[in-house]
Amino acid sequence: MALFRQFVVAVTQNSLVVSGIRGEIKKKRLFTVAHAESKRENPEDQHPFIEVCSSIRPDPEDYVIGELPAEEIVFRRITMPRLVFESTVGKEKGALKLHIATEIGIDPSSFTAQVLSVIPSGDVNSIVVVIAKVTTIANHVSFLTSAGFPEPDVLEVAPIKWLHTVDWASASPSCFVMVLDIDYTALFLFHDTKLLNVYVSLEDNLANALGALADVLGTDEWTALEEIRSGKLDPSVIQDVFSGMFPYNLARHVSYLVGSTPELPSGRVSDLIPVAYVVSPSPNCSNVLVEALKITESFPFPDVSIEVAPSVLQRTKPDMGALPLVLRGGEDLVKGQLVPAQG
Repeated sequence: MALFRQFVVAVTQNSLVVSGIRGEIKKKRLFTVAHAESKRENPEDQHPFIEVCSSIRPDPEDYVIGELPAEEIVFRRITMPRLVFESTVGKEKGALKLHIATEIGIDPSSFTAQVLSVIPSGDVNSIVVVIAKVTTIANHVSFLTSAGFPEPDVLEVAPIKWLHTVDWASASPSCFVMVLDIDYTALFLFHDTKLLNVYVSLEDNLANALGALADVLGTDEWTALEEIRSGKLDPSVIQDVFSGMFPYNLARHVSYLVGSTPELPSGRVSDLIPVAYVVSPSPNCSNVLVEALKITESFPFPDVSIEVAPSVLQRTKPDMGALPLVLRGGEDLVKGQLVPAQG
């Protein structure tokens, strides 16, 4: 576990950039030692990983967290009899994997399953799981080690990492969390601190918005991203693009999420889930998306408050995709999380 190692290393990727960070844990706090970014031109190109690894210089004794890209994993809600589920608790995951494999029709030896949430409902449990192919994990680990990183202690899945940046002590226990990242959008539904459902869209993503912004600015996606992160770009320009791309699709996804969550109590959605939080790699993107949702009045439940998520990230820290993974191995193992700490 990270608490028994002094240094935490994380590496993450998306279609635009590879990010890496190395942090030192002192007195239950995490301090950045080194961080690096490398622009990504080709998904098969290993050079950005090698460049980042050389910059942050991980040690074989470090606690290392890698990330599985969103397109390589699947979130599923699976139902199973409560007694069957209880019989698997504390034992090997074989019985649980066999049930999942039977439910979705795949070979139980071909995948791994991480349980994110268990939702009791009488004699039946619903479980939210993340499924990843064994071959995908092996290929990704090989890719990282070939670039010079130590073999990861943990592989996190891309959408989940942003939950580690939310300051849950200041957040509503019942909320939507809307994550807009470079290659995907993820929606999480929490009720009384329990994760009830997840929806991930690969079609709605920040990369598409950056492409549209690049066309407006006459530049490329990387420069558009740098302009947003620096705060130099006129927010109204970003808002025009965001308002045309995201609000109505997000509204449709939120409606689907609520409609496919039978465990929600009866009543007005705004009474059950009073707030929707927005999370993104850039505070500027988060602010603009909140405003776009408000201006278009597209959110399907108008009395739900839409806000930027309270965050444990400080603006003085590097604004990078790898930082949430380091938090997952450092500060968040100290203070705990709504989502499981185990990979």
